[in-house]
Amino acid sequence: MSHVHIHRVETVKDRTLPAFAEAEHMFQRVQQRAFELFAKRGFGNGQALEDWLSAERELCWPAAEVADND
Repeated sequence: MSHVHIHRVETVKDRTLPAFAEAEHMFQRVQQRAFELFAKRGFGNGQALEDWLSAERELCWPAAEVADND
């Protein structure tokens, strides 16, 4: 069995692992796509959260989902 070591990252400048850069890049892509959806909708109609969730589904969800049925 492998051992996992978890260390707290105290400051932003300590976030040098590639995972931090990948997460930041994905966040920026979701943010940009959500803004595009929001702008397309015409701003201010109360759907900003739905636009954000749509952007996450579009960019972060897997292309397929697996279900195990008996």
